[in-house]
Amino acid sequence: MKKLLGIDYGEKRIGLAIADDGWARPFSILDNTSRKDVLASIGEIIKEEKIDTVVYGLPKTFSGRESERFTINKKFGEILTKELSVPVEFISEIFTSKLARLSAETKLQKKNVDDRAACFILENYIKKQQCKD
Repeated sequence: MKKLLGIDYGEKRIGLAIADDGWARPFSILDNTSRKDVLASIGEIIKEEKIDTVVYGLPKTFSGRESERFTINKKFGEILTKELSVPVEFISEIFTSKLARLSAETKLQKKNVDDRAACFILENYIKKQQCKD
């Protein structure tokens, strides 16, 4: 199975999760300070973790339309595709942050949900791939 990096891109923080055995696990949370620093950090993670594919969550509305953040997030995803030598797959991230908050057990977990949201993004992607097989 491919090794995947899930990304939940947020205005302040970027959640990252990894899956390499069909199961996603939280990996880290990056502060979204500068595009250059974020690209460098993600590029380093891709190299060190030997990532085959990036799975990047895009926010859409309940009706499936593009949300306000969609354009910003999509643009950064396209920059990832250009700058880093790894394929980027886009997938809807609807409900992922909400699910991550609901699954949190402590106050700290409820505050830092970004990496768990990235896990839900990866899990959705994996399920879709399994349905195709």
